[in-house]
Amino acid sequence: MKTRNIYILAGLFAFGAFFTGCDDDDDGKAVAITVKNATNLKEDIFGVVVTEDQPVQLNPFVMPESARAGAVSYHFAGEPTGAIDLSADGLITPKLTTSPTGDIPYPLGTDTIIVRVDDGSGTYVKYPIWVVSKIKLVTSITIQSGG
Repeated sequence: MKTRNIYILAGLFAFGAFFTGCDDDDDGKAVAITVKNATNLKEDIFGVVVTEDQPVQLNPFVMPESARAGAVSYHFAGEPTGAIDLSADGLITPKLTTSPTGDIPYPLGTDTIIVRVDDGSGTYVKYPIWVVSKIKLVTSITIQSGG
């Protein structure tokens, strides 16, 4: 029984030490940033999906709270492919549209962006942006008699 209590106490200590390291008021801690719009695109790849003709405003979340006062900037990672426009305030506007003929690729096109915290920490994240078609393909049709 004593061994079990020691493991429980050690676990609680480790848990407490983890959350102590996440103190919002400590300017010396590492800065982390995520984009709330990001979703799991496929195995361990997080990115943002935008539908043609439907702009998306990025919504970054920065930790610790003391780092939120600084600006966040948005940039293309490498040369843009032309799939999207990216504004200085994080508005993504898809530029691609679905072709009226032929197959509909998934995604229609991609670009990769960088979201950077401009507080001198050098913290940034990269996200692929997938532009997808607004057309929903029919997978089945049911015919009912009108009799």
